[in-house]
Amino acid sequence: MEQRPVYSVVVPVYRNEPTLPAVVERLEALAGELDGPLEAGFVVDGSPDASVVVLRRLLADERLFSSQLISLSRNFGSFSAVRAGLAAAQGDYLAMMAADLQEPVVIRVTDVPFWDAVEALCKEAPMLTWEGDGLSLRFLRKTRPPYPAKR
Repeated sequence: MEQRPVYSVVVPVYRNEPTLPAVVERLEALAGELDGPLEAGFVVDGSPDASVVVLRRLLADERLFSSQLISLSRNFGSFSAVRAGLAAAQGDYLAMMAADLQEPVVIRVTDVPFWDAVEALCKEAPMLTWEGDGLSLRFLRKTRPPYPAKR
């Protein structure tokens, strides 16, 4: 029986077929570094390549992390893909990771509530920071939004 994830990483995917095996390997390594269960949420944003097929194959194998695969009907853009992934994420801490692996990843867990970070991001405060040679991947604590849900 799988444990409920503590950490969720959202990975928007568009034309990333060649890098997906390396992304999954990196997430496998990440799962071994964290102090709780990891979930990876891959959101294929209408990608015209075989990204969804490759992910189905890769995620069918037993992994150190649980996963979700969301396939959008067409390309809605990276912000919509991230939003879909965040809505499906089950972890207490959330992070986003690019599927092109252009930046090396350094992990940092912070107790900053997710919605506070979104508000700061809207005020142009960076959620991702450079540390040495790597991009710091921050896991932010998931809390309820500060506004009432739409009815």
